[in-house]
Amino acid sequence: MVFFCLIGSGGGGSGGASGASLTLRAGGGGGGSAAITCSMIPAIFLPDKLFVIVARGGAGGAGNGSGSAGGLSYISTAFADSTVAALVATSGGGAATGGLVAGTGGTAGAAAAGAGAVGFGLSIWSSVIGATGAAGGSGAVGGSPAWGATGSPISSGCGGAGASAADATFAGGSVTSATGLGPIVQPGAAGGGAAGQGISPLDARLPGDALALTVGSTSPWGAVGGGGGGSVGATGTGGAGGVGGIGCGGGGGGAGVTGGAGGRGGDGLVLIWSW
Repeated sequence: MVFFCLIGSGGGGSGGASGASLTLRAGGGGGGSAAITCSMIPAIFLPDKLFVIVARGGAGGAGNGSGSAGGLSYISTAFADSTVAALVATSGGGAATGGLVAGTGGTAGAAAAGAGAVGFGLSIWSSVIGATGAAGGSGAVGGSPAWGATGSPISSGCGGAGASAADATFAGGSVTSATGLGPIVQPGAAGGGAAGQGISPLDARLPGDALALTVGSTSPWGAVGGGGGGSVGATGTGGAGGVGGIGCGGGGGGAGVTGGAGGRGGDGLVLIWSW
């Protein structure tokens, strides 16, 4: 028997809106998170060689620019062939998209469909949708997505903070736990603070990125999206959104005279067990 777990990549966070002092500016929307698909299949139905593609996270938008879409991870019987007839399994039915500079969060990665891979017809499998990215704040704090809200152990990206017409500034959004454990990623502080990186126990960037999970939040498994950047008012550049953890969305940048950059979406992941 062989068991596959495939996670797509997250969408990039949008950059915060740029605009003159004493104008209303929106923070960037967070990137959507990817779908996750698991499949168990008898090894007799598999060829001797398989090809694995792991999706790269979507790029974060520059100030006043939208984030890029993530991608799908898949396992194929032929090199670089993602057609249905060649696929053993795919992470989803559609990739998560990036956040928009207007403050709208990216769309969630779609769950895989039975017709998405011929290998699904020979396996026991399930697929869970991703989550929509949090909205950027419109003269307000950035939106905060809830970890675990869609039944998935990963989250979308947080929204960047907006700046008000009176140049008031705000903090970016932070991922919150659906189990009531409180914020689990560091937001960017008002005044242009950069957000914390969304991380995971499986993330190869650890321990280089110091900010993120509080003790006991999602350990020992799961990942979180990037935090939202803080906004600035009369002068300066908004805070940058955080990079998403595995499969998670990047955080939106904070608004400012120059909008802060959005964070990159988290890369995908493919795990394989056999016995």
